[in-house]
Amino acid sequence: MAVVLLVLMIFVAVFGFSFQMLRYQLMEAGSGSRYKGPIPGPEGVSCTLYSVYASGGVRVGGEELTLTEDVGTHSIIGSVNPGDWVAYRDYDAYEYFSYARRIGYRWVRPDPSSPIIQAVIVDRETGDLIEGINLEIRIRRPTVEEINRHGDPIGRDPTSIEWYSYETVPVDDGDRIRWKHYAVWIIPVDMVIELSVRPATDLNHGDFKDLHLWFVLDTVEWINAFTENQKVLLESEPPEGVVISTYNFRGAFPIWAWVGEWDPWVIYGRDGDPEKSYASSDISSGEWSELSHHLEVMPGYEGTEITLYTQPDYIYDRLFASDIIKDPERLREVLEDSISSLPDPRFAQTVYLPITLVNYGALKLSGGWWIWCWEKLFYPTSYLRIRVLYAVYGEWVYLWTRQEAEEQGYDWENRSSIIDYHKSEWEKFWQGISDWWSNIVNSVTEWLTNPLTQFWAILIIAVISLIAFAIISLLCKL
Repeated sequence: MAVVLLVLMIFVAVFGFSFQMLRYQLMEAGSGSRYKGPIPGPEGVSCTLYSVYASGGVRVGGEELTLTEDVGTHSIIGSVNPGDWVAYRDYDAYEYFSYARRIGYRWVRPDPSSPIIQAVIVDRETGDLIEGINLEIRIRRPTVEEINRHGDPIGRDPTSIEWYSYETVPVDDGDRIRWKHYAVWIIPVDMVIELSVRPATDLNHGDFKDLHLWFVLDTVEWINAFTENQKVLLESEPPEGVVISTYNFRGAFPIWAWVGEWDPWVIYGRDGDPEKSYASSDISSGEWSELSHHLEVMPGYEGTEITLYTQPDYIYDRLFASDIIKDPERLREVLEDSISSLPDPRFAQTVYLPITLVNYGALKLSGGWWIWCWEKLFYPTSYLRIRVLYAVYGEWVYLWTRQEAEEQGYDWENRSSIIDYHKSEWEKFWQGISDWWSNIVNSVTEWLTNPLTQFWAILIIAVISLIAFAIISLLCKL
């Protein structure tokens, strides 16, 4: 109970500050101040595997072929069953006899949170699995401690939530004053994706080649939280003197995304000790050189800013590049420019991102002869970090009564009746003559009433009078 009261006090204090900002005539914003109010954090976003499609070949055991069926076609989770094929190729293998074979990728577990996909060779007649490897995918949320330890790729505070507040100019609305308040939270979201290759049958090896994994980021949980929790909280503790007319959740939109390495690769070897985990120091430079060719993903492990998509294969028009994200003042300005146009079609609450397995799989090394023959297999596990910044918008419509507006010093604009009279062409003609004559009279009057004009007039009259007096005096003497 004490924690709830403390959170409410913080919330009211923050909005009390923004309430005072109403005295400005221009939109104002908090300069990137940190605010951790009663809002959902990274748990507001769900990350799952959406679909898979192949655009190249496959390598299983010693067999490598280019796929021909369902290549480039999305195999979408929710519309497939265990055993369904992603892409494949039928062929005949020859040794002493002809064997009908199928090689390709198929689903083992089409679960969006923990899917398993196989690269396999099966007997086309019996359906028996001959050789294969599994790709196991798991998605988890890192802890706050882990995120702080790994830091932020562009130097931001990795776990803080930034809060910006904007107010529009109050305007008359009947017998009340109406304006809008916007609050924007910049919330970092991190996901860790585990890619793990394991043999489908004993000691099998191979590679997933040009296999595209499409992940989806959705904000359904955020939408529910903001449309219910925030509204109830605000209506119970509105700013002083203000009536909250309406509240709208304007959306949670990703504004920047990055993918890179989370933890070093974990390699499991099969050389007589199946449970042994190899550290980097346990693997020779030659083995690492070979292994690196079986750990190729895109985006790379070194980390890169990525593009998000509104649909698989369609570019998401990202407005906020890393140079904006690094600068809180610039970010504030861009957010302010975006608020009035929400919902902006360039934003999307559900976005997709691809991770491509360029060549990812198990490595087999062997050597020797007869009883001295040996082999070693490496099954990698890789961890990728997805880091996304979300802008979460809320909009409140505030109302003042006339009395409250006067107490706040608002200059009420009195309204009066309007009479609109349209004159005839004849009236307009004589009105033009009248205006022309009035302009002449006004010009003359203005000239005559000008102090400089009056000075010169008096001077000229005085000179003329002196000349006339001199002439009259001269005539009298004659």
